[in-house]
Amino acid sequence: MVNKKELRKNQEDKLANYFQTADAILDTLNLYQQLRSLPVFQTANVIATTMSMPGELDTLPIINMAQLLGKQVVIPKTLPQLQMEFYQIDNKLTLEKTEFGVVEPKTGTVVTKAQIDLMIVPGLTFTQTGG
Repeated sequence: MVNKKELRKNQEDKLANYFQTADAILDTLNLYQQLRSLPVFQTANVIATTMSMPGELDTLPIINMAQLLGKQVVIPKTLPQLQMEFYQIDNKLTLEKTEFGVVEPKTGTVVTKAQIDLMIVPGLTFTQTGG
């Protein structure tokens, strides 16, 4: 049985190779279009997503698309004890790169979790039941 660390490395390698293919461009554009067509995306006023890192699905087009549609976009900042708070992407937002290489808010306007209508969380791999 493969442990979580080995599985993660295996999937990261597969994804990196996939992003080098021509199919990846079309598939990625299709994925953005599918997201835009979802009723939950269309009706959401406040959308949370991550700032993607190299080797991950680029979330910048999602952020730009949502903002062009008049939606408020927020991004997470990791806090102690596995907590998070979300910051609005606006002219008050400043970003910093964490020790893990993740781009997170440094200062800005905090939005409560209760205000978030849709949270987009890209994942590396999933079980058949969505875990």
